Amino acid sequence: MVISDPRAELGALTSPRTLVGKSRLLPNKTEADHLLAASEKLLLRLRPRSERAASYTSHATLILTACSGSGVVIASDGLVLKPGSNPPSVKGCKIMQGTNDCFFVISGVRDIHRIHYDLVPMAVRACRSSGSIVERANVFEKAAFPEVQRAWKHIKAHEPATYALMDKHGPARVAVVFAGGPPFTVAIVQYVENSSGDMAIDERIVDVGDFASESVYHAIGETQNVKAYQRQQPEIEKLPKVDFLRALLSGAIAAEQTETEKVIGIPVAILEINNEGARWIEQGACKAMNPQSNQ
Repeated sequence: MVISDPRAELGALTSPRTLVGKSRLLPNKTEADHLLAASEKLLLRLRPRSERAASYTSHATLILTACSGSGVVIASDGLVLKPGSNPPSVKGCKIMQGTNDCFFVISGVRDIHRIHYDLVPMAVRACRSSGSIVERANVFEKAAFPEVQRAWKHIKAHEPATYALMDKHGPARVAVVFAGGPPFTVAIVQYVENSSGDMAIDERIVDVGDFASESVYHAIGETQNVKAYQRQQPEIEKLPKVDFLRALLSGAIAAEQTETEKVIGIPVAILEINNEGARWIEQGACKAMNPQSNQ
C-alpha cells in the first residue's frame, strides 16, 4: 500500500496510478521505496508550520482516507492548535458530520473570527445540498473560493508573521475532504497559493469505490512522518485498511513527539462509512452521530 499526498508537485514524481489519487498495491518494492523517498523530500520542503502569535485559530491536521467499494474510512489526529493561547493546543474533533451520508475534514486555516471567516458552516451547507458527494464538493468549492481568497488576503495584509511562516516551506494550502456514500466516495477540494501570491483552486482529488479494485489511500496535511513510518514498518501493509490507517496515524503522532513544536497529536478519531451507515471506530474528541443531521 502506498499512501498518496494530493499535492500538485507530487504528480511529477509518478504516474497517476501510484501517488496522484490512484494509489494501489505496488508489486515492485524497489520502485515503491524510490517513490516514498522522493515524496518525503518534497513533503519536508512543503511542510507548513503553525503560527504562535497569530490572531486566529490554526488547525494543523493529519488526515488519512481509504476508499473502496465496501466503504470509506477517515482517520484524523485530535490536536487543535490555538496560537497565542496558553496552553497553545487543545484536544478537539476534526471529523465533522454534515448529514447522515456526508462527512468532512478541513486541513489548513479553518476560521478567522475577527473577519467572520469560517469554512465549517459552508461545508455543512454543501453536505445538505442535493446530489452525490462529488456534486456537493463542487457546491462547496465554488462557494468557499472567494472566502478562502478573502482570508488569504487578510493574512497577507494584517498577519505578516503568519504569512511568512505559511509561505516559508512552499505554497500555502487549504484542503477539505468530503466523504460518504453510497456510492462510497472521497472528494478532496484544494486551494493553493499560486505564483501570483493569490489563492487558486487546485486539482480536485476524487475516488469512487469500486469492488473490482483495491482500496485507494490518501494522506492530507502534516504527512511527512506518515511516509517515513510506512517505510520503517513495511509489515503494516498487510493489515486491514482500518488497522493500517490506525497504525500510520499512531506512528506519525509518536514521531511528532520528538519535535519541539508539536502540530499533531492525540486523541485519534477514526470514522468508518459502509452499507450499515457511519460509526466511530475510535471516537476521540468527536460527538456521537446525529441521526437528525440531514433534516
